[in-house]
Amino acid sequence: MNSAMFTPDYSHLTGLLQQLNDEELKELLQNEGKLKNLVNDLKQVQDLEAEKEMLLASTKSISEYNLSRKPILDQHRLQVVETHEIALDLKNSFLEKKKKIESSEKAVSKDTLLALLEAATSEIDEEAEASVEFFLKNEISVEDFLEKYLELRKHAHLRRIKTDKLANIIRGDEGRNISPPIRPHKTRTAPSPPLPYPNANTQSNSPYGPVRTAPPVPSRPYQYPGNVYPPQPTAQPYQPFSYMPSPYPGYSNPPPANLYSQYK
Repeated sequence: MNSAMFTPDYSHLTGLLQQLNDEELKELLQNEGKLKNLVNDLKQVQDLEAEKEMLLASTKSISEYNLSRKPILDQHRLQVVETHEIALDLKNSFLEKKKKIESSEKAVSKDTLLALLEAATSEIDEEAEASVEFFLKNEISVEDFLEKYLELRKHAHLRRIKTDKLANIIRGDEGRNISPPIRPHKTRTAPSPPLPYPNANTQSNSPYGPVRTAPPVPSRPYQYPGNVYPPQPTAQPYQPFSYMPSPYPGYSNPPPANLYSQYK
């Protein structure tokens, strides 16, 4: 809405009132119908009335449209209520199952579950072997045997897979729980400070009396020997090799071989 429509315009009204004399003005004041008609004839009042009619028509059309959508709205509202109830039921069932699982986990250990799975697997294997025996005795037909045997073997394989998986999980948990031994931490102690060398001042304060010190060693000049290395023996003249006498009687030593003649 335009703000200028609500601004009162007195120029047109004052122009009309200036044209009236005193008697007409008194009559206008005494007659409320004429005064009301005079106000309603103003342009601003007529514009406001027109806008009012337009707003009423628009509001009426919107209301009718909303009323036409009411069945759909009610249907969706019912669906929301039903969905909310289903969600609450699912939540309650989930909480109940969660409590059952937690209680079963506390009551039954993994080792017990593994033993139960192994027992169930062995039972199915026994049933499969029994069906084979029935077939060999011609107590059941081929079709019935194949259907029953394949079903039993399928369940047996599935349970065996679950058993192996649970066993691997248990072994993994045991491996994680085993922690390496903790080695004792060896602390290094600081070395003790060196003892002070006794002197005249410490001897007076020592509770064990004066400490005797060794006399000083006089320093002597070091004399180097004339010959540092030991004497070497002189070379002896070459002597031919002489054979020793034979220790056995009747046998003589062979003459020396001329080795030089072999290499000529």
